[in-house]
Amino acid sequence: MLWTKVGPTPTSGCAGVVAFLIAVVAAFGAMPDLQAAEAAPRFAVAAENDASARAALEILEQGGSAVDAAIAGSAMLGLTAPAARADDQNKQSVTVAFGAGLNTISAGAANHHVLPEIIKVKTGGVVNFVVAGFHQIYVYLPGTKPGDLVVPPTGTFINDDTNLYYKGLVPGATSTTFSTTQNRVESVSFSEPGTYLVICNVRGHFLNGMIAYVEVTGGDK
Repeated sequence: MLWTKVGPTPTSGCAGVVAFLIAVVAAFGAMPDLQAAEAAPRFAVAAENDASARAALEILEQGGSAVDAAIAGSAMLGLTAPAARADDQNKQSVTVAFGAGLNTISAGAANHHVLPEIIKVKTGGVVNFVVAGFHQIYVYLPGTKPGDLVVPPTGTFINDDTNLYYKGLVPGATSTTFSTTQNRVESVSFSEPGTYLVICNVRGHFLNGMIAYVEVTGGDK
């Protein structure tokens, strides 16, 4: 019986880990759920002082599967990944697509997007803009709105530097310091809280709606 390979009697602090191992073995068909249920008494001692063991034990005693028991136990130990939240404000580093993928470049307007459009990061955090295509990142100070920008009637770029927080690399321009290839990564740090407007400085792309907002929250949130 494979149970003996993970230890004869779980102890406080590790019972949830054992529950997790049960699920892995059972998921691959190496240990039937019946055998997992037979292992339930081995959790009894640890369950007295271990919340993860109690959670797993309850599932097993109710006839639940090893997978369900392990999910319950490992969740108590923080072994399972937290649910993804679009409004997670506790990120120190965020990756953003500036251009909707290399495979959309030839599609024109289909490429002219910043994804996601609402970017949330902690104060002092970094946003990594992954540029895909002929784009230039412009980030404006909090309070700036798209309608505040002066957009010329013609030309390739907008080049409105009023209230500018970060001026991205000009694609294809000569530089001895940075790579200005069309496809690159530009990392921008945000040291103060607020909502920052992000646009593509290429005139046609901006008019196609290539804008986003970086919401920077207090570091303690």
